[in-house]
Amino acid sequence: MAGFLKKLFGGKPSPDPESRLRRSSASEPEALAASAQAGPARATSGYFAAMASQQTAMRANDFSTAAAFALDGLRLLPGFVAETAHTFGRFDIGSIPCLEEGGRIFALMSDATAQAELARVVKQAPELAPWLPLLDRLEHEQALVPRILETVGAHAGCLQTDLKTLLNEPDGRLIATLVSFLERAGRIARIREGRTYALHLGGSQQIPPPPIPRAASSHRSDSTPPPLVALDLTAAPLITLPRAPSSWEVREEAPADPDIATEFEVRDAAWTIVTLEKLSKSDRPDAAFRLIHPQSGGTLIIDDLGKAGGLGEVSSAAMLYDAAGRVAARAGFGRDLYRIGVHPLGRGFIGMSRDCIVHAYGDDLRPLFETPLAEAPEVITARRRLGIDGEALRNHIRCVGLSRTADRYLFTVVDEAWCVSAEGEGLWGVRFPINAGWSRRASSGPAGGRTNLNAALTLMNLSLPVTPVEIRARYRQLAKQWHPDLNPLDPSAPQRMQALNDACELLTGVDAASLAREAGVRYFREIDRQDIQVGASTVTVTMGFEGGERSAADWIYAASFAAASNGVYLAGYSGRIAMLNNEGHLVRAFDIGAVPRRIAELDGYLYLLTDTRLYVVRGDELHAIVDVSRVAELILSSTGFGLLENKRLRWFTSEGTYSGSLVSKTPIRRVYRAHDTLVVESRQTRCVIVGVGS
Repeated sequence: MAGFLKKLFGGKPSPDPESRLRRSSASEPEALAASAQAGPARATSGYFAAMASQQTAMRANDFSTAAAFALDGLRLLPGFVAETAHTFGRFDIGSIPCLEEGGRIFALMSDATAQAELARVVKQAPELAPWLPLLDRLEHEQALVPRILETVGAHAGCLQTDLKTLLNEPDGRLIATLVSFLERAGRIARIREGRTYALHLGGSQQIPPPPIPRAASSHRSDSTPPPLVALDLTAAPLITLPRAPSSWEVREEAPADPDIATEFEVRDAAWTIVTLEKLSKSDRPDAAFRLIHPQSGGTLIIDDLGKAGGLGEVSSAAMLYDAAGRVAARAGFGRDLYRIGVHPLGRGFIGMSRDCIVHAYGDDLRPLFETPLAEAPEVITARRRLGIDGEALRNHIRCVGLSRTADRYLFTVVDEAWCVSAEGEGLWGVRFPINAGWSRRASSGPAGGRTNLNAALTLMNLSLPVTPVEIRARYRQLAKQWHPDLNPLDPSAPQRMQALNDACELLTGVDAASLAREAGVRYFREIDRQDIQVGASTVTVTMGFEGGERSAADWIYAASFAAASNGVYLAGYSGRIAMLNNEGHLVRAFDIGAVPRRIAELDGYLYLLTDTRLYVVRGDELHAIVDVSRVAELILSSTGFGLLENKRLRWFTSEGTYSGSLVSKTPIRRVYRAHDTLVVESRQTRCVIVGVGS
């Protein structure tokens, strides 16, 4: 249980906020008596619920609601600390959202009272001593936020890069972070101006209207999706690999950045630095191109934030270098890159914008096709099944990918993966099994019975079939009409609003098929079970999560096409990985116990990169495990692979044998191959090396 709590609030987050912690038992009266005798974790369950609600509100940029839940969590925190310490003998949770995120929210909302309460809670509990240094940072942020707002108000249109000077504040990164949060809260508006932003107070008349988004028409040639096949990962050979540790387990082991006297230094290898030169301003790598992807014909670098210079007003950009290191193509794009898929042997790439429009480019960076995923029949069906609203869709589409020959692409929606031809024909679809430990359960709902269900539908002027999206939309519509605050002279308004709340509670989260036969399908995951003796009887008390399909689903977090075919690799949040053939049929499965953030295949080797470990697999054989102590980028080459960290490039043979490292005095900005050399560039220096991968 202690490990679970640490995972929940100090490490790996749940992919969906819908799930909630709950207690259940076979007999409610006996369970209540047993709870009173055993001292239930009331503060703990309340704290979990408050933190889940805080996270949900923050994702929706509803900071006033997030602040309220953060304050609720803060009030429950002493009890949570005491209950955890009493149960497990210690309190070693690594992250407390109501302190870390909550303190920043209080600063953004200028809530000095809540900040004072936060400081009081931290100072009173000895177990919270590790958070005492946080109080100084939060106090500084609380003082800095009104200064930022005052300065922007006095210098309307000032550049974000000038705030550091205007405020006489040395920490430019902190300023940028607070400005970003203030923008999300609607208190500041940022307008792109070159590689920075012009700042205005939220609601200012000086803010220019946003550009009208360029419409995209669907290229789909079919109106219905292909059959969705439920994957059975036990029906194919399963290769279980050593579990990848979570990031919090190895946090203390991360080494410091290398300290060197020269600009670049070779370590553990007989490589030769043949050229070390200062770059002219015109040759210096643009830091905006921060994503590096070696491909078969050269190196693709991507600016996913649209900050590149010399391309005008763009939402994103890319550059392609040929095998000799020359710029072969450079282009800016009118759509942003919220998701990106690059094939290591392909030419070009695919992206998805924040408004869920897929756009793909060829080896000259010219457009291949674009299509709105919101209009894809697979997505329409998934939204109905899972109750996905409006702008939330982009958070449920985690992966896009383009095949080597760019003749097909893939995308995922929660636990589903779909493959579509470049001409717009759906080819196949698969669905991951639910997460291990979850079981399907049906409940009669709070109002119970078919009669109450029909009454709820009638009250909300709905009829079967109906989707969760339609239910929530109708609730918001009626709430605006019936809320007591909007009808102060109507004595029946409170009862009518309560009836609406009850009806929505009964119906929300139930798909059309479930509504036709029962009041709701839910999933439950047991995490703790205790038998408590009450007199002559034994009562079993269970603690666990209850949620809908999104909670129990094994979200697909990584996906890519195979190197030599149109086969596909899919990885779930659980760490289960499915290898599919060209037609979407399961061939092999892997389990590494942690979600990989990248899957790539080259020359018969499969590379699975997590936050802490890289696996090198060939067929059903594990060839190597490489520890990744920092967030590293995987660079693939026909002569091996590299792991690029901030100031270090480690190189390995294709099968995972360590070859050596190149360390840099300053952050590495660009890496590419030019004939038989490896070129590594920092902001001002170029290093050309021979012998890497030979």
